[in-house]
Amino acid sequence: MTVEVILGIVVLCLSLENVFQKMYNCNTNPQRIGIYGFNLISIVAGLIIFLLMPKSEKELPFDIYFYAGAFAVAFLSARYFKLRAIGEGSLSLTSLITSYSLLIPTFYGVFFLKESLTTLNIAGMILLFISLYFVSEAKGSGAISGKWIVFIGIAFVGNGMCSTIQKLYQLKSGGEFKAEFMIIALIIIAVALLILTVFKEKSIPVPKPKNGSGLAICLGVANAVVNMLVMMLAKYPAAIVFPTIQGGSIVIIYLISKFCFKEKLSINQNVGFCLGVFSIVFLNM
Repeated sequence: MTVEVILGIVVLCLSLENVFQKMYNCNTNPQRIGIYGFNLISIVAGLIIFLLMPKSEKELPFDIYFYAGAFAVAFLSARYFKLRAIGEGSLSLTSLITSYSLLIPTFYGVFFLKESLTTLNIAGMILLFISLYFVSEAKGSGAISGKWIVFIGIAFVGNGMCSTIQKLYQLKSGGEFKAEFMIIALIIIAVALLILTVFKEKSIPVPKPKNGSGLAICLGVANAVVNMLVMMLAKYPAAIVFPTIQGGSIVIIYLISKFCFKEKLSINQNVGFCLGVFSIVFLNM
């Protein structure tokens, strides 16, 4: 596959992740599983996908456990503290700040891997962040609390470090052990979520037609595809890959929100959509 095709699949699957989570939140069925159980099922579904993928015939290096463990911590931190931040403050503002976490792998590539930026790439990044501001405009009121700042700060770092750790290890391993890396990380995450589910929700989720488990499985598959393909993109400049993924998902989510969920978008959000399209063009020139 070409890099353009890989990026397109990542953007689509990343957008679908948001759709599945929105559909879960829209589910008002009394049988709906809790948030920890929902995430547990999604992680197990993703783990099964990686278990079915081809593995390297080489012996696993010891450091893979360190990197996979670090990824698991970053992933859990991003998921948990974003949830806490949403409960403490504005959903749109929380989403906006976590979107900015792509700065972490981007600047890691520029400052530590000596990846270069063209003038058009820089213009694309500027347009992207302006687009994120307009598209994710906050609605309603609500003071920003100290707890929200702490929660969103941890979620921001966790979300950005997930992609950074994946890129770092793939460059170090020469592109080897993609499936093995994710299997180890997802097992750690699944065990942690199982413990949280048992202690917080007092039950182990069982997949049923009406409890949202179908959406959790779809979420897990989409997330597995995203993670695998992001590792395949590790050899390409982070300053182009990650802004393109985020900017492209804006376009898809915009269209799905407008035509599938019938959401009425404001003038600012429509401006943000247009800027997002231009940012994608500039980032790929």
